[in-house]
Order: sequence, then structure tokens, then C-alpha cells
Amino acid sequence: MKRCFFCRWLTELWRERLPAGCVVTLPSEVEWEKGARGGLLIPAPGAAHIRAAADADFAPAPGAPALEENPLPRRRYPWGDDFDAGKANTEEGGVGETNAVGAFPRGETPYGCLEMSGNVWEWTR
Repeated sequence: MKRCFFCRWLTELWRERLPAGCVVTLPSEVEWEKGARGGLLIPAPGAAHIRAAADADFAPAPGAPALEENPLPRRRYPWGDDFDAGKANTEEGGVGETNAVGAFPRGETPYGCLEMSGNVWEWTR
């Protein structure tokens, strides 16, 4: 499978940056769902999301709570329960081809992830 080759390739590319014994894998279906819906607790507005190493200077707003209760822990879409063609690359939106991650920022998950729904078949293991 191409996705397995990609994970092996990325593991080798990042070998010196990864902790000993760690490998890059695809998420399980359960991990993907949690990434898309959030858990029972999610980052509060103003709290730090997981950021790339390049954003090491990022800090949450002073006094901002780190977590709050997820108002929709069983949400149907990453953004809520109602479908919105403007929040994901779907057939209804009419784009007709794949797009770069970030083209639908309004479809952000509670964790700040993008493109967790639509665009292409989600890859899980």
C-alpha cells in the first residue's frame, strides 16, 4: 500500500528528529475520529494548539484556560452537526479536484486541524 511506503519514507527522513524507537504511522480510525471531533475536553479559545517546531515561541494568552468541555463531543462533522459545503472539499461544493490543506479554514477541528473531512479519502490504518 502506498500509505505504508509513505510512513516508512517519512520515518527515515525524520530519523534523527524522532525519539529512539519511534516510527511514523497513520492514525487508527478511532484516532482520526478523535482528531476530527475532539475529546470530552478541548483547547479553550486562546489556548495553545499543537504547533509546528517553527512556532516554538507561540504561547497561550495570559490567564487563558487550557481546556474546556467539548460542547459537541459526538459532532457529525469537524465543525459541528450541520453540513456546510464551504467547510470541506466535497462533491456538493463543486471544486471537483483535491486541494491544498488549509483551503477550507472554516472547517477547523476543535484541535485546530484542517482537512479532516472531505478532499480525499481519509487515510487510517
